Amino acid sequence: MASDFEVFGLDELIECFEALIDKWEEKKVVLLNKIGNILDAEIKPLVPVDTSTLADSFSFYVDVSGSLGSVEYTSRFCRGGN
Repeated sequence: MASDFEVFGLDELIECFEALIDKWEEKKVVLLNKIGNILDAEIKPLVPVDTSTLADSFSFYVDVSGSLGSVEYTSRFCRGGN
């Protein structure tokens, strides 16, 4: 999903991180997975018990492409899956 949101200077900041942190790509994967686990731990308890099927349907996907990567947190019901 494309966004018009832009942070000026972010590319330069990422270049600095890449220069300072050894194995940035590997650490980026770890950090994005931690973000996904935090989302999961914070959101699932907010789903009412009688909708536990909905709570169980949530999952996250880590995309490490690009300089930042991303974490997508969604429900299989939102994607039209079963």
